[in-house]
Amino acid sequence: MTSVSIGASVQIQSQVPIGRMFVLADEYPAYEDSFSPELFSNIFSLAKTSTPSRTKALCYSTVGGLGGPTMSASAAQAGLILDILTRGDQLPADLSEYACVVTVDDGAFTSNELNTLTAYYQDIGSLALFFGLGVSISLNPIIGLIGITSDGTTDPITPSISVSSQNPYFNGVTSLTYLNGNVFTETLPTANCILTYDWPPVYKIAYSS
Repeated sequence: MTSVSIGASVQIQSQVPIGRMFVLADEYPAYEDSFSPELFSNIFSLAKTSTPSRTKALCYSTVGGLGGPTMSASAAQAGLILDILTRGDQLPADLSEYACVVTVDDGAFTSNELNTLTAYYQDIGSLALFFGLGVSISLNPIIGLIGITSDGTTDPITPSISVSSQNPYFNGVTSLTYLNGNVFTETLPTANCILTYDWPPVYKIAYSS
């Protein structure tokens, strides 16, 4: 195992095995009043398939109360019990009991949070990162692992988008509620864009590992 320090104190470790990562440029499909049950059913089911012995999922968010009945129901359909933590609560240092960790945020992540989430991902955990305003730059150390970055710029897309993607994350998803998502830049040729939207220009709004 090797580790590289990124920024002040974020340690990005290089090791095998590695987990799943799903990144969406906007957080609206995770809100209770604009929730995408098909998307979250896919997120939780893919995570459960990767780690069948794990029975729980975690929603970790700056939005109080997020992870309500609809998200809990999607997790239950995949055989997972959803725990909910509002950021400001202590993120457990060990996330290995969770098949999936969902973050939905408008605030910057701390180096301790980044280290914990990165260690979880690199230990076959499944991350689903929904980007709000103000969060993108702080998550660059994690999304950089799959070859993308953000400078905090937002796109003008509103209020919803049609979805046409063959990726398993979007199985059965035909549209998403969406409002001014973050703009991503690809830093590695291996970056795997799984959803674009032609405004114009064409915005790349979802990636997976």
